[in-house]
Amino acid sequence: MNRVSHKQLVSIQVLRAIAALSVVIGHIIGKVKHEYSEVPDIYLSFWQISAFGVDIFFIISGVVMVLVSQTDSHDIVQIKRFLKHRLFRIYPVYWVAITCYLAMKLTQVGGLSGIDLEHITFSYLLLPTQTSSGGYYPILGVGWTLVFEVFFYVCYAFTMLVALKYRIAVFLLLFVPLMLIGFIIKRGHTIPGYLASIILVSSLVMLSTTMALSAPYVSFENLNQWRVIFWGIPSFLLVYAAINLEGSFNHRGFSVLHHLGDSSYTLYLFHAAIFLPVFGAILNYLNLYSLMSIHLVIVFLIFSCVYLGHRVHLTFERPIYLYLKRKY
Repeated sequence: MNRVSHKQLVSIQVLRAIAALSVVIGHIIGKVKHEYSEVPDIYLSFWQISAFGVDIFFIISGVVMVLVSQTDSHDIVQIKRFLKHRLFRIYPVYWVAITCYLAMKLTQVGGLSGIDLEHITFSYLLLPTQTSSGGYYPILGVGWTLVFEVFFYVCYAFTMLVALKYRIAVFLLLFVPLMLIGFIIKRGHTIPGYLASIILVSSLVMLSTTMALSAPYVSFENLNQWRVIFWGIPSFLLVYAAINLEGSFNHRGFSVLHHLGDSSYTLYLFHAAIFLPVFGAILNYLNLYSLMSIHLVIVFLIFSCVYLGHRVHLTFERPIYLYLKRKY
């Protein structure tokens, strides 16, 4: 298993799809719950915990960073290559998404009032920036995760100056859970299928039971210490178990999620930047909220976001990433 690439791991792609869908569905429920006087409890419960998909993304990111870096290479050339490819993956499509979002803001009442040049600049660069309300969010809200992502890339790049066996010590205090799975895979260590299945089911049970909790333990904007316990640890176990069950994910029943995993990043960005604002405006303008049930609206928005996200991935994100990777 020493030579495993993240592109060969169908389990990673499936988990990416699940993570993206959880966040998208959470945002959809958060949007439509303001349009209906009665919202089924199951929707509200899922909305409360749907942000756990971000935790899964972070764990996956740590795994992928270890897998895409050379096993024992720690020279400047490899570091530059690692950073370029990671940043090519993040920035181009993000710049398109945030530009589209700003263009849409300009068409609304108030335009860009309250947004200064510094906030715009820092948002484009994915640097920490404080909003007028005191929060630390880029203009495109979902980009807050990418600020951490870029920081993580840079930190890991510095650790590549030392041999692989020492990198885990460098990140011991802060980042081990995100990277540990990648190191385990690199070393070829696996666990029996039955044990992986038990861990996978246990992690799903742990995540689902957090529906019974309320803030500050879990919430859609939960960024406190409880998040590590209630979402971080189960997400770590879920990713670890899924990778150890890689063979099971090769079943054709997972093919849709596999392809959705490819476009998960585009879906994550554009559902918040473009799709939901546009569809929400259309539904309001045509008064469709009063004509359609909440169930039908949620299903419509999910399928619309997924389809358009995949189209944007195929027509823009994938071609531009492959071009930049080949060119540089």
